Order: sequence, then structure tokens, then C-alpha cells
Amino acid sequence: MTLTPHYRWVALAAAVLFQASTWAFLGFCFAFWVAPWSKDFEVSITQIMLIMTSVMLVTGASSAIVGRFFDRYPANQLVTLGILMLASGLWLGSYSQTYAQIFAVYGVMLPLACSLTGTLASQAVAVKWFDGHSQMGLAIGIAAMGISLGGVVLPPLVESGVDSEGWRWVFRQTALALSVVLAPLMFFVLMPTPESVATKENFEQPTGEEAETLVSIPFRDLLKNKYFTIPIIAFFLDGVAYQGFSTNSKVYMTSIGIADGAGAIISTLATTMLIAKILMGKLTDWISYKALFIGAGLCNIVGLLIFASGNGELLTVGVLFLGLGAGGLIPLQAKIINHHFGADHFAQVFGFFLLLQMLGVVGSPLLSGLYEMFGSYSQPFIIMAGCVVIAILMMVTLKRDQ
Repeated sequence: MTLTPHYRWVALAAAVLFQASTWAFLGFCFAFWVAPWSKDFEVSITQIMLIMTSVMLVTGASSAIVGRFFDRYPANQLVTLGILMLASGLWLGSYSQTYAQIFAVYGVMLPLACSLTGTLASQAVAVKWFDGHSQMGLAIGIAAMGISLGGVVLPPLVESGVDSEGWRWVFRQTALALSVVLAPLMFFVLMPTPESVATKENFEQPTGEEAETLVSIPFRDLLKNKYFTIPIIAFFLDGVAYQGFSTNSKVYMTSIGIADGAGAIISTLATTMLIAKILMGKLTDWISYKALFIGAGLCNIVGLLIFASGNGELLTVGVLFLGLGAGGLIPLQAKIINHHFGADHFAQVFGFFLLLQMLGVVGSPLLSGLYEMFGSYSQPFIIMAGCVVIAILMMVTLKRDQ
């Protein structure tokens, strides 16, 4: 079924909605489970934090696998499957009686489900519907907003539910809302076929090995492609710096004599990144992605050097620069991948980028480990800035866009 080209904006709104309702719940609301889980399952907070580490790693690994499915099968089927898997996992998790059970559900099953409804899915929908459109950059920027918008709306609701009814009740109510409302809505809203895809389907389609070649690129060929290897490593190095600061911000602020205000700083960072996603997305419609990456990297370097100075009066300025630099990474990745690999292979390639992005979580222990080694955050942040410099130099080596 195909509809008017204007329907692409409806599909884009659906991408924002399902991402905000699923991955945002899994990530932004995790803080509300820590205390009750530690009490109910009689384990340390450190053990609870291991669940979130598993979430990041499993999501990254599964994204690298399911990407090719979004290149081959209708998005409405995959997204609906992911939502129903998430709902089933939440319902099952609400009856967990041991730490091992909640780890298996929340640390393994739920991230597998969210790989079908998170950043990969929303960007795949945006690229399919806006392939060749003059507003494609804006579209991928809007699609990247889903997690941030969910992070604004869901935490207050979840916190209220946990305080009044408990986390198990929140899990069950969320499972019902996902399965009864969101799943059927996404199935029907995303059912129409993008015009570009429908046009291709009107021609005789290859079968067998030839069809498999068209819908997937052998990984060894990707590794030989500089437009894959250079950007993916550069984005990883750039992302490590952001991950390091976001998780160590409270300890860092204490080290420079600021006892309170970590919550406001994180909120400022999240808000700036939200704005940066739309800004970067739109700029990709006008400016070379290489120039934009260099600009974003320079913003990160400025922010990191401000942090290295230990000047508390400039902390907010540093956060603004870091937010501008890190916030636009997802739209910029999407633009690069679509530019060099096309919409037909977008999800497969983007899945590998997400894998490296999730592995950027190593920035958290790396920064804290360097802090313990040097006894100060000055040298660690300078080292992080050096990683970004390397990332910029790598992107500079790419030839001019074809």
C-alpha cells in the first residue's frame, strides 16, 4: 500500500513515538529501579549497574545483526515485533524473584527487543521515507530526537508510579500500554510503503544468491571500504569523550569544588544535545558532512579543555560545547551512511556504527581510571581531547565527497 508523499511526515512522527516509548524507557528510567532492585534482590548497587552495562553491549551487538533485516523486511512488522517483545519482557520481569532473573530479562531480553525499536529503527524509517528528499537531513535529525523526548516525558511518570505503586506495577502497566496501544498503532501507521521502495518493487526482482547480494554487503567488503572504516573509528573516538564525561560528571564536579548541581548540568547537556540533533540534521542538507564532523569535533575539544582547566565558572560553557559536539553525531552518521551506501544498505551499515557507539561506554571506566592514576581530571580530559583530535585527522584524510 502506498500513500501520498506527504505521508512521510506521519511515518517520521511514528518513528519518534516508538523510539521515545521504548528505548527511552529502557535507558532513562533505569535509575528508578536501582534502589528497589538492590533491596528486593539483596545485591549491591554495583551489581545492579552491571545490568545497564549488559543493556549497552547487547543492544550494540544485536543492532549489528538486525540491521540487515530492516533492509529486507517491512518496518511495521519489525517494529511491532520489537514492541511486543518488550511488552512481554516487562510483564515477565515484573515477576522476577532473583537477581539472575531480572538480569536475564532486563539485561538481555529487553535490549534485544529495543534493537528493533530504537535508534536503528527510527533512522531506517526516516531514510527510507526521505531518500532523495531535500529535507532528508532535517528528517534524520528529528528521528534522532525520540530518545531525548522520551527522556523528558517518561521519568516523571515512572518516578510517580514507582513511589506510589512500586516498580512491578510500572512494568505491568507499561507492558499493557505497549501491547494494546502502541504495537497495533505502529503496525498500521508504518504499513504503507515509501514511494522510492514501491517504485523499485514494480521492477522484476532478483531471487536467490543475487537477491542476497543486493540486500547485504559482506562484512569483509565493508572493512575494505574507507568510507566505512574511517568514519566508524572516528565516531567511536569522538563518542568515548562524551560517554566519559556524562557518567563521571558528579565526581568531576566534586573534584573541582562544586558539591551540588550535577542534575542541572546533565539536564543542560541533554537539552543542548536535543537541539544539536535537529541543527546538525538540517545542516547536512547544506554543508559537507566532513566539514560538519570537524566542526562538531572542535566543539568537543573546546568543552573538554574547559573541563581540564577545572574552572567551575566555565563549567556550563563547557557543557554547552560538548552538547553541541556530541548531540549531532547520530544525524551525521546517518547522512554519511546514506551518502556512500544508499538507502538499500543503510540499516545494515548503521547497525555496525551503533555497535561501536555502544562500545563507547568504555569511556566511563577509562576516564575514572585515568583520574585515579593522575589524581586529577586535567590530564584525563586532555587525553580525551587528543582522541577527538585523532578522529578529526582521520576524517580529514577522506577525499572530497563524490
